[in-house]
Amino acid sequence: MNDAALIAATRDCAAAQASQERTGTALRHAEAQAQRVAERLLAVEADRALIVTRRAAGDQRPDDGALLALAAADLEGLKMLLGDADSVVATASGQHETATRILAVAEYSVEHVKNAIIEGSLVEFATRLDEAMQFAIGELEAVSARLGRTGRPVWSASPALYAKVRALVALRGGL
Repeated sequence: MNDAALIAATRDCAAAQASQERTGTALRHAEAQAQRVAERLLAVEADRALIVTRRAAGDQRPDDGALLALAAADLEGLKMLLGDADSVVATASGQHETATRILAVAEYSVEHVKNAIIEGSLVEFATRLDEAMQFAIGELEAVSARLGRTGRPVWSASPALYAKVRALVALRGGL
């Protein structure tokens, strides 16, 4: 992986984030609209209930019939509007959920590309260290031989380094 892959993944992530924000805004707008319709419906139902309660208590007025008919018509229309508003909320919610999932995948992709770049750099660094260690060990052996020390080496890997290298070699199918 390279910088171009990271740039592409970051660009895709930014686009996914913008989409998720747009769908979130649309969802909040749809929910607010549905809430307004629901509140208006409750208000009309409350007004209608007051008229019915007042009439049941014996307080009947000449315009009650017209007000009740108007309330019934309003309730019918508001229930239809609420159904439509709920459908819009459901659609917006689905779009927002999809955009949120796409954003999560895009964010994962950015992290994956970053980690692949880091891994590549570390493999390159470890390869240079391997070469440097081989050179240094060779030079230590040559200097020790010139000094007449042919038995015990003057340096060896730490137990921790030896264990890590041995484990890596084993995992790669060696040993």
